[in-house]
Amino acid sequence: MDRDTSPTGVGRRLKALRKVGGFNNQKAFAEIIGVTAARYNHWEKGGQHRLPVEYAIKIMALTGAELNYIYLGEVRGIPASLVVLLKEHFKSAEQNVIVPQRRVGSRC
Repeated sequence: MDRDTSPTGVGRRLKALRKVGGFNNQKAFAEIIGVTAARYNHWEKGGQHRLPVEYAIKIMALTGAELNYIYLGEVRGIPASLVVLLKEHFKSAEQNVIVPQRRVGSRC
């Protein structure tokens, strides 16, 4: 998947998680995690300020994603059904989707 660790990469993954979670607008999602829509929009657009861990944990609990996915783009440890939805989202957004292959003998 998207392995970009910049604020822009994190923002793309936040948007994908929001959309596959059934939240079509940022305002409702932002309210649930306890921030203003403007602040959430800043994170999703990849603004200068990074997503604080306390809010990433709330997003993790809401979506089923792991912190490693939110910040690093790693799909290990997240439910397979969520991986499928994220792949579909990125394909429909015409983005390159690459799922890292497990190495023989490696653990998830």
